[in-house]
Amino acid sequence: MKRLIAVGDIHGQRKLLADLINQIQPETEDQLVFLGDYIDRGPDSPGVIEDLLDIQFIFPQTVFLRGNHEQLFLDSLISCGVLQGKRLEEISATWGREMIRDTDVACFKRNGGEETLKSYGVEMVRDSSHDDNVLWPKYIMLGELPQEHLGFFQATQLYYQHDNFTFVHAGYQTRYTNKDIAQQASDDPWILLWERYGGKGTDGETIVVGHTPVPDKPCFEAGRINVDTGAAYGKPLSAVDVLTNDVFQACPWSD
Repeated sequence: MKRLIAVGDIHGQRKLLADLINQIQPETEDQLVFLGDYIDRGPDSPGVIEDLLDIQFIFPQTVFLRGNHEQLFLDSLISCGVLQGKRLEEISATWGREMIRDTDVACFKRNGGEETLKSYGVEMVRDSSHDDNVLWPKYIMLGELPQEHLGFFQATQLYYQHDNFTFVHAGYQTRYTNKDIAQQASDDPWILLWERYGGKGTDGETIVVGHTPVPDKPCFEAGRINVDTGAAYGKPLSAVDVLTNDVFQACPWSD
């Protein structure tokens, strides 16, 4: 392996992604690890997924982690009957304590999903065949999503480990539990997708995360690297070669 590069949260910023990949100039000896949150808030979520599929085709060793925004989208698609599977609420004990009680679709839309639906040309609307006065209305989706994109979202993974590096979207609990990351991913994936400042690596482990934006440049701490520099909010999109701590950045004001 020549380089081990973590890419921060993209959030529909296709132009920034293209600029960043142009700077990185990936080669077959490199390992790219995308930390999740490819969609929502930004203007071109479908374009981002198309480009990631191209990267996956050229560099099949690329790892795509699942972010909380991909999980919100998947949960909404399951609720609308587009996909089969279990929603995060059905898997996670933490979900009920931490999330605002709301429908999956409303939660998705509130967190930037409206932009994603608009860019795909689809809508999620209340099912008129059900009583609009029920506490938790049912939704249906109008329009269709590309099957290849649906497959991409479903195939994203919760974490990736290489040597002493653990890559995860949000973090995981490294203290006060005897469960390793694999057990936490199985028992309560909410932690890996949502929990901020879940812990720092010990005994030589470095946890590489996104999810929680840091200002200006990726944040390097003992046991943790945060690569999310706020592309969702008009800030740079960043990547880090964790073997050397070299930083790559695409800035929206450099167009």
